[in-house]
Amino acid sequence: MTVTQLKNLIIVVFKKSRVMELFNSDSQRSLIINILSILLLFLVSILLFFKLYLPFATNFGETVTVPDFQGLDLESASELSDRRDLTYTVVDSVYSNDFPPNHIVTQFPLPNSKVKVSRKVHFVINVNTATTAVIPNVIGSSLGNAQQQLRSFGFKIGKVNYVPHATSNEVLGISLGGVQLSESDLEGNVVAKKNQPIDITVADGIGKIDLKMPQLIGKPLDEAEVFLLGLNLRIRKIHWRSSQKAYGTVLNQKPLRNAKIRVNQSVDVWVASE
Repeated sequence: MTVTQLKNLIIVVFKKSRVMELFNSDSQRSLIINILSILLLFLVSILLFFKLYLPFATNFGETVTVPDFQGLDLESASELSDRRDLTYTVVDSVYSNDFPPNHIVTQFPLPNSKVKVSRKVHFVINVNTATTAVIPNVIGSSLGNAQQQLRSFGFKIGKVNYVPHATSNEVLGISLGGVQLSESDLEGNVVAKKNQPIDITVADGIGKIDLKMPQLIGKPLDEAEVFLLGLNLRIRKIHWRSSQKAYGTVLNQKPLRNAKIRVNQSVDVWVASE
């Protein structure tokens, strides 16, 4: 059967089934009108919801500036938030020497932020007394690791004092309130209030022993390096210079001969190139 024959057959069946009469009837026209009316009403409702109700319900386009609540007590913060059409909630508490008890320490959103009306501001308030924690034993670790560990326990970093020592950047001791804490003290679980500053004593990597700078000028570079290593000194930088001297001969040095120098201090040398 060809396409044309199939088409003609469908038309004949369609006519004999009285479908055309159904579409031409008044009831059918009424049904179509009702369906179109319902669709139109649905579209109008959608437009009204998104254009009128939703902006009204969400205060679309209305913003307020968040005031600075830090340092206020909760009663004052509540009054201020009401005046600015904001709400608030307390999400956490900390201990700080900088604020009285039950006063706001931090807030989010931050002061001067632009937010929608009725936005909730989150407060962290100051508690009456500080919680305590065991001071970790950071003696022997690097300064960076010690600071990170102390902060993780809730302590502040106080003064960092460098003292002469052959090692570099190593924590030699810590003190709390001016009292030095030894390793044996820390092994006994010293408990202190959080947020207290802890002072740290750190090795400067130079050392206590004063030396006189030896004479390196005129020596071969490899011999000068070995000589310095024997004195716990090291070459920091080699400056190559053209010279009539033999290749690798030390032409100049800094510090100069007989200058005072400490263990582990670095030395610059100027060396003859090819």
